[in-house]
Amino acid sequence: MVAAAPSRRGRGGDRMTAPASLSPAFVQWWFAPWDLAGLRQDAGAPAPRDLLGRRDAYRRWCLDAGIPAALPPTPDSRWAALATLGDTELARAARLFGGLFAARMPLPQALAGLEEDERRWCAGVANLQPLPRAPWRASTALEAGVDGAGLAWLALCLEHGFPGLWPRLRLRLPASAAAGAERCLQDGGVPPADAALARLARCWTLCERRAA
Repeated sequence: MVAAAPSRRGRGGDRMTAPASLSPAFVQWWFAPWDLAGLRQDAGAPAPRDLLGRRDAYRRWCLDAGIPAALPPTPDSRWAALATLGDTELARAARLFGGLFAARMPLPQALAGLEEDERRWCAGVANLQPLPRAPWRASTALEAGVDGAGLAWLALCLEHGFPGLWPRLRLRLPASAAAGAERCLQDGGVPPADAALARLARCWTLCERRAA
């Protein structure tokens, strides 16, 4: 799919235009989800054709992959930076994000899986931020580990702030990490209240910076 999407709504109401707050690079990333899945164009991605054909093939690919094709009309552009994170940075940021909530609960057993400097950092940030409690059980968080729990928290934030972004990120994840996140979400996938989302976004940014 080309980066410049058609400027009108296509059949089925899909929003193929890009909000002005999103960069052209992000738009290209959004409309090429097969790259995230590590697939070639001859392995399920739309082959180069006319514009209408590419658009229809893109929608079919998204339907088969279980991800939304349309860009949300009012995305929170703060989350768009996730598209530029490497796999290592994404994994480490999610690990730290999960560590914040393990420190908040607290779950000493989960924190034991972190390096000592990571534990100190997570405890310090958690003490300063009024983080919400996890909507899943502590036993589920322990099973998922800080990595899975951190990804689950990220998924909840994106469900509210940037719908469609989490399913795309999930295409990049190792099966074990995705399974841990899904375990938490199935146990208690209630999105955080609006008042908590800004704090969660700030905390994620802190984790992202430390992971860089």
